[in-house]
Amino acid sequence: FRIQGADGRPHRHEVHVQSGDGRMRYLSGMPDEDGLFGPLTWTGDPLVVWRFPWSSEESTEEGRVAIARLDPAALEASEVIDVRVRLEQGTVRVTDVPLGQDLWILERDGGLRRPAEVSGGTCVFRGVLPGAVLVGPYAWVQQIDSRRFYRAELETAVVAPGETVTLAYDERWALEEALEGFVALPPGARSAIDLVPVYGSVRAPLPFYGTPPSLALDSAGGYVLPAGLPRPEALVLRVQTRLGDLVSGTDDRATLAVLGVGGAHDPRLGGLELHVEGAPADVRLQANWSVEAERLPAAKRARVDFTATWHAVRPLRVPCIPEGLHRLTLQAGDEVRTVEVRVRARAVSRLRYSWSTDSLEVVR
Repeated sequence: FRIQGADGRPHRHEVHVQSGDGRMRYLSGMPDEDGLFGPLTWTGDPLVVWRFPWSSEESTEEGRVAIARLDPAALEASEVIDVRVRLEQGTVRVTDVPLGQDLWILERDGGLRRPAEVSGGTCVFRGVLPGAVLVGPYAWVQQIDSRRFYRAELETAVVAPGETVTLAYDERWALEEALEGFVALPPGARSAIDLVPVYGSVRAPLPFYGTPPSLALDSAGGYVLPAGLPRPEALVLRVQTRLGDLVSGTDDRATLAVLGVGGAHDPRLGGLELHVEGAPADVRLQANWSVEAERLPAAKRARVDFTATWHAVRPLRVPCIPEGLHRLTLQAGDEVRTVEVRVRARAVSRLRYSWSTDSLEVVR
């Protein structure tokens, strides 16, 4: 199949081919750069080429829009079938683009591609689906899309059928020079945290779909944002919330702090090492505490819940939690104890709890 848009250019959006009675799906996917899609082994029955609706006005009971209905005679006439998508598409132009800057567009159907034309500081994206789009360098677009439930707050432009949208280059899309920063952390915490650059806006909610790329920290907590990367609005410090040597196959991370970009920052975090003596080997520790709301300006929840499961013969190590007083609930079988521990910033608080005497002491 040669799939073309209303303007005759290759159609670069997801399409599907199935039998006329809807019982057999032959092909699903994206046409290539020339609009070619296939081949398929045809069994002689009528075929329907269809796509998903791109707006609420197009929605159908079947949840799809037919592009073409082809009878056997038309299919037998040629090995390449021309199909025209009768939807007028738009164009996006980005001006004043620095030499060598690579831009991408993400459309409402999830299609991600480079511009069709780059010339004299202008990038042109043709055949763009009507509706909202994201434009920017790859890292920018991919990360904003990973916050997809809130993407509408961060979209770059809205494209109308048959019209051209012109955008000025956004200086945030690339740092002109490298940017250095430092984060004060407790000993041993560097490998236990993610420091994630947030693009677009820190006010748009921060949950990510998947695992976003994290900045590398040196042994002193320093980092470098190389020239050419997008400039973040902020950095979020994320930690694992399920801890202990009996926890496996989980990756539940939460944001503890939102930091500025560049310069020195102290999020007032410490570490905890808790030794439990005189308890059965199947001790279960649960820790819950609240992070101050101003540290999470875009989060819907200011409370971060931690859970740990570990053998009591080993200490529990919590590499990174806010400083202050925390109440831990310890459970061994049916027995439950509550322990209050104080954590100091930039230090590891080492404590010993006696199960038999219900007492806590500092380990020197």
